[in-house]
Amino acid sequence: MKYILLLVLVTSSSFAVCLKLDVGIKFRCKPIIDSQAYKWCDKKFGQGYLPYKTTKKCSKEVQYQFLNYKPQAQIEVEPVKKEPDFFVEAYWTKNYSKEVVVRCSDDKNLLCDVLCEDENLCILEEGMAKNFVGTSISLMNFLNNVGKSILSSGRANEGDVVRLLQSGNFVTLTSQTVYNLITKVNSKKLQRQFRSLCDDGTQYPLVLAEVFEKTRDVVGYSYVVCKSGVYELEDQYMINLKKSYLH
Repeated sequence: MKYILLLVLVTSSSFAVCLKLDVGIKFRCKPIIDSQAYKWCDKKFGQGYLPYKTTKKCSKEVQYQFLNYKPQAQIEVEPVKKEPDFFVEAYWTKNYSKEVVVRCSDDKNLLCDVLCEDENLCILEEGMAKNFVGTSISLMNFLNNVGKSILSSGRANEGDVVRLLQSGNFVTLTSQTVYNLITKVNSKKLQRQFRSLCDDGTQYPLVLAEVFEKTRDVVGYSYVVCKSGVYELEDQYMINLKKSYLH
């Protein structure tokens, strides 16, 4: 229980709890896409806590553990892990649109300020791409080769990441993507391939893909977001494809 912090709040959506992302996933809680709820959790508990609905699937176990938890002096509390200074997450909304949440620590608040004029939290709408679904060649190549010939390299320039997000010419991808009609969605094999892009134990690495504005085609799988930060991706196929669009 030492890694969970909970408080019940009332939002326009429903009663909710503020939980760490990995805890929300563990308890199968449904995230709330509400900018006020995000800011409330950030203000009360700090970076890394997200609002979740207390549905039947998640609330019973969460409530049981909290109601029956009694702090004991002899328990040795593990040191709190530092949250990344700049972190990107993506969620589907109840309206079947996709939103991207960007979080900046106090050390990196200029990035969020440039992105959305808020120092710590930005919520962006994710667009669409034409060759990002089904059996398109670019998506097929990525899903088949992620973690093999497509690997993460050095840490990304966060300013470049912000410029991509600010342009709106991007889409996001994880092993859970519903656009995958090539392999089994979120299969153990695909999870391992995506996780190999991060060396810090990130459960669901998030890939940021660049979209060519004129045609709305994906022209580069540019970055991967891990718990420890954002890293560049090396994908020679997409590098060559991007050159063909720009010439």
